[in-house]
Amino acid sequence: MSLSRILNIASRGLSTYQRAMDLTSHNIANAGNSSYSRQRALLGTGRPEYLNGFEWGTGVTIDRIDRVRNKFVDNEMRIGLQNYSANDKRASVLSRVEQYFAEPGTAGLSDSIGKFFSSFSELSVSPNSIPLRNKVISQAQHLASNIQSVYAGVDAIKKDTFTEFNSTVNEVNTYLQQIQELNLQISNQTQTGGTANDLMDRRDLAIDKLSELVNINVTYDNSNSANISIGGTLAADVVHAVEFKAELKDGKLQMVSGTDNTAVKLTGGELSGLSKVYSNDIPAYINKIDEIFSTLVDTVNAQHSTGYNLGDPPINGINFFNGYSNGVLTINQDILDDPANIAVSSDGTSGNGDIALAISEINNQSVLNGNTLIESYSGLISRLGTDIKTASDSADSTYLVLEQLQYERASISGVSIDEEMTNVIMYQKSYDASAKLVKVADEMLSTIINMV
Repeated sequence: MSLSRILNIASRGLSTYQRAMDLTSHNIANAGNSSYSRQRALLGTGRPEYLNGFEWGTGVTIDRIDRVRNKFVDNEMRIGLQNYSANDKRASVLSRVEQYFAEPGTAGLSDSIGKFFSSFSELSVSPNSIPLRNKVISQAQHLASNIQSVYAGVDAIKKDTFTEFNSTVNEVNTYLQQIQELNLQISNQTQTGGTANDLMDRRDLAIDKLSELVNINVTYDNSNSANISIGGTLAADVVHAVEFKAELKDGKLQMVSGTDNTAVKLTGGELSGLSKVYSNDIPAYINKIDEIFSTLVDTVNAQHSTGYNLGDPPINGINFFNGYSNGVLTINQDILDDPANIAVSSDGTSGNGDIALAISEINNQSVLNGNTLIESYSGLISRLGTDIKTASDSADSTYLVLEQLQYERASISGVSIDEEMTNVIMYQKSYDASAKLVKVADEMLSTIINMV
């Protein structure tokens, strides 16, 4: 009886340490896999046998295989990823917007505004000069072209932002479907007493990727299923994966549930950054541009309409601009056809340039909320720069935190080759000892047989 017990204990030792070696080999093979979580075999004593009032040990066994993971670090990582992605995406898109303004520089609107008013100042010195009148028209056309270019560029970025938002929502749906399918596989294995460590690694990778796209909250149930909610809306569990879609409502870019059309509150991830740029930032810049150039048109026309042209007889009541709308600054066609229709005389007399001088001085007057047109435009450019810096600084500071969290996660879940090789030696020696125990039992059995 005792010899068979020795053989059983030795056999169990061989099997246990072989499985432990298999697990260690798996760890070593995934040492370069950043999404892999180190696994650890917890050895325990086998269930004892009771005979003749004594407890007889049955050797060693693997109680369980743990996946080394810290959920607190995971949660902090995902919060950091959400914040970083939102600010980094916002800074990236706004930097593209900034390029269209081309400030400071000769291609910028501030330079075009200044040159437009300067051309009237030059005309005030020689009011009857056709070349100077043509220069006024040329500078006005250049200003109109620049406005339209900026407006079209910013509008194109806005459209691109919507396209990217819609594409990112589709990515969110893909990850949610993956998580639901992995949840089901993990739940099935857990309920049958198995482990699903590698599947959980794949699911955690999908959750990390998802947290880069949108703000999520993750909880786990008794079957190790991850329940994902987005902005308070359940998005995925072991049974369901909600499909979301992009939607425009009152000029606001939203992600809504395909189940009940409920809008999700976006506070993190790339979708939050894209939504903020589309719904808040770009409309604010466009509104300011519209305000500045509508004011420019009104103030110039108010002065110009009081002046007299070079006609015979001279007439007044002529507007320099037809109007401004949605980035289009339209010059009066009569002026484009005949520069003599530029009205710069205050009394109709030849050589009077008072109105031209008055128009040129608009550039230095506080005509918009206590600011000059240039000051208002500079405020817009300053706001854009501040928005970019704020988003960029927030992304940079969050990235530093993420680096620390990634280091901490690697120190917990990453594979240490030195540690694993130590385990290899330990398991190998234990395996050898079990094999020797088989040999000893065999020799003892031979001795008994020879005695018969």
